[in-house]
Amino acid sequence: MKPKLFSRIFLASSLSVLLLILGFNLLVDPYDVTGFNLLNIQHKLTRDGRLQKINRIKELQSIDNLILGSSRSERLNPQTVTKLLGGYTYTFGIGGANVEDALGLLLYLEKEKKLPKNIVLCIDFAAFNKDLKTTDGFYKIPEINFLNTQNSQQNYPAKLFSIDALRASVKTFKVHLKHIKPDSYIDTNGFLRSKHLTPSGDIERIRKVADEYYVFSYKEGKIEFSQERFEYLKRIVSLSKKYNIKLHVMLTPVHIHLYTKIQNNEILVKKLANFKEKVLTITPYYDAMLINENTKNDNNFEDAVHYNERMGNHLLYELLKK
Repeated sequence: MKPKLFSRIFLASSLSVLLLILGFNLLVDPYDVTGFNLLNIQHKLTRDGRLQKINRIKELQSIDNLILGSSRSERLNPQTVTKLLGGYTYTFGIGGANVEDALGLLLYLEKEKKLPKNIVLCIDFAAFNKDLKTTDGFYKIPEINFLNTQNSQQNYPAKLFSIDALRASVKTFKVHLKHIKPDSYIDTNGFLRSKHLTPSGDIERIRKVADEYYVFSYKEGKIEFSQERFEYLKRIVSLSKKYNIKLHVMLTPVHIHLYTKIQNNEILVKKLANFKEKVLTITPYYDAMLINENTKNDNNFEDAVHYNERMGNHLLYELLKK
């Protein structure tokens, strides 16, 4: 075969494969990039929760109640919030999210004139650590990236060509064809649903995570706070006041095994107290980071920092009703 003919065949074959991948990904659209659900697929399976959720928010005409926070907020059921406050509730709880994610989303919703009436904002002590870097996922979503300090914004066309998108499309299409609910998926309210939840009450897992968290997140007491993140929190409070949004802030709980480690470190005890005082100068909040019957109960926790849905429902009742 002549070199020129081989090159043409190779280029044509490569282009055909790329077009097939793009066409398949566009048809399934696991990240809801296009906004069209031609196959009427109920459960989109993707490992990029930020992208899927921001595209879902684009589709929504309005949001009455919005849940914001890291993975600690993912067990707060939007349906429970709707039961307590009425209206429609969506959760933008994302693993690894920080307060800048929350501010970025609200600034985007302000531009789109879709700000909610109520906000449930979950914050945690370690997330204000100045050594904790803003996640790449934040920078890759141009809608929420208000810092613009990195040129890593999401390229949506390139995303549809990616291997990650192809894997998500294949998994999604298989589940769709079988007409079954997947083991784990994000529902239309942004809530992470799973058949196989991390078991609660596993004390060995709780202790293991507590030990790791104490060393890597609390720095054994050497944690220093980010003044920028306190400023981001102030901007969220200011934005809420400007648009008459009811802001419900909660300092999320940790299991007593981890809290005991804090108590046994004099420096860390003082820093936690200073953190709570600082937040209180910015906004009232519901302090769930205490020792009480709920944080002593192993069965309320999947690990030392992640409570389960039952505990989440209790926290919502405490936060929104009391």
